[in-house]
Amino acid sequence: MRSSILLAISISLSLSSGVYGQEKSKVTLDKTNKTYTFLADKGSYISAIVAAKNDTEISLIDQNSQPIREVLNVNLKQSRLHFIADYDNPKMIYSGPIPNVTINRIVSQSEQNNYIQKTDSKLINQAFSMLESGEKTDDVWDILIKNNSPLIESLDDNSLLTFIYRGAKNNVLIFGAPANDHGWMERLGKSNIWYKSYKVPNDTQLSYKLAPDVPQFTGERYEKRVALLATAQRDANNPYYFPIAAKTKFEQSSVIDLNNLSNQYLKNAQSNSIVPALSFELDSNILKNKRNIKVYRFGDITKSNAIQIFMFDGPKYLEKVNLDSKLNTLVNNKLLPPIEAIFIDNLDNKTRGNELPDNPNFTKMLTSELLPTIEKNSPVKFSAKQRVLAGSSYGGIGATTTAFRRSDIFGNVISLSGSYWWAPKHKKSLNTYYVSENFMIKDLLPINFFITAGLFEGSRNGGKGILDGSRHLRDILRMKGYGVHYKEYAGGHDYYVWQSAIIDGLIALFAKDKVSIADS
Repeated sequence: MRSSILLAISISLSLSSGVYGQEKSKVTLDKTNKTYTFLADKGSYISAIVAAKNDTEISLIDQNSQPIREVLNVNLKQSRLHFIADYDNPKMIYSGPIPNVTINRIVSQSEQNNYIQKTDSKLINQAFSMLESGEKTDDVWDILIKNNSPLIESLDDNSLLTFIYRGAKNNVLIFGAPANDHGWMERLGKSNIWYKSYKVPNDTQLSYKLAPDVPQFTGERYEKRVALLATAQRDANNPYYFPIAAKTKFEQSSVIDLNNLSNQYLKNAQSNSIVPALSFELDSNILKNKRNIKVYRFGDITKSNAIQIFMFDGPKYLEKVNLDSKLNTLVNNKLLPPIEAIFIDNLDNKTRGNELPDNPNFTKMLTSELLPTIEKNSPVKFSAKQRVLAGSSYGGIGATTTAFRRSDIFGNVISLSGSYWWAPKHKKSLNTYYVSENFMIKDLLPINFFITAGLFEGSRNGGKGILDGSRHLRDILRMKGYGVHYKEYAGGHDYYVWQSAIIDGLIALFAKDKVSIADS
């Protein structure tokens, strides 16, 4: 092997005494081979932040130097990395400028433990009885998965979903709905089969991952919670996954759609690659940052019925949802009028958390910097009635508060699972919904709304939550006289649900022959 110059980077962690059992963790950089090595034993849980200033690609590699997980790509400047070491001193390989790696946690296998809880199912009871009578685990498993995973059992007015997994040694965690929190599976007898059941509506649609052998260790609640990302992956026994373009099992989520409701308007949708009409980097003097903007045009936007949509978290709605292809199909099939769609990059989680919820500077950026650039390069200027702000989670509350502040520019809002539990620091202690209260005391504004929430988005601790907050805002808006379309989905905080909900919203607000949107 050629000689390498190793630069050892010792990263000191701010730890409470006695919490982690070690004061320092190390990662080494080999500039010659462009690799990082984590100094950790096989089976260790590793949590890190990987960041790069310029175009850099970085992947975890196996012992044969083959990529096994994408960490950064040219469109992603920062990533939270969580994984289990498949071998001693696992490595990452990078291309481009040297990325920065910050170690959060390295927890050895000996520090990890188990945690399980109980549930019930007729099929699982049958499987347990077979094991108790001496049947081989292979035979029991073959019977369980004959109709794929998860198991679906009919109830009177609902369905029983039972998630199953085989092979984990210590635990398996379900990441995603129908639990508003993560769900731990239980071991079936003394076998290596795991299971958990949920009673759900018959129109449930969601995506989920299974995380086998999640590291368990002493630490802060958030640290322990995100450790599941080290192993979370699509269900190997469920043939349906999302998004289709995802490359590996770690980026893919498995899909459940009990009533085949998703994309009901898009049976003949095309997934062709569509080139944006305009793509540029917006350098904001107001927010002191830069972001990528992509503008797409579908149909003849000079027509009087054309609309303009500003889509927050634009890269995710392009990559996960393929919203450009969906909009193109809807316009071509005359289900929507011509559309100019602006996809806005909201950068990293910290930035979007600061910018989207009720931030006057973000509104000013949209109206004083982004919109003039769009209008300068567009063949038409849209009125407030033709314009819609759309977003999910923080993007939902951001769309609402931005329109509240500038209804003269933005006359429509699509809020998908809006984070209406949010309040500024001086209002956090109050048991009220901040956004609802603002609309309550304000004169009626010229805004129309489409608001959604998931039935699995209730509060985890009995406090304010997405589902209750969305219902509260709906009631206040209607009491004030606003036009409000409202729909609840049997799903969770999930792009798989939002890919249908964003289309429902556009059709409810702008379709010539509007499809009826059920009001829950």
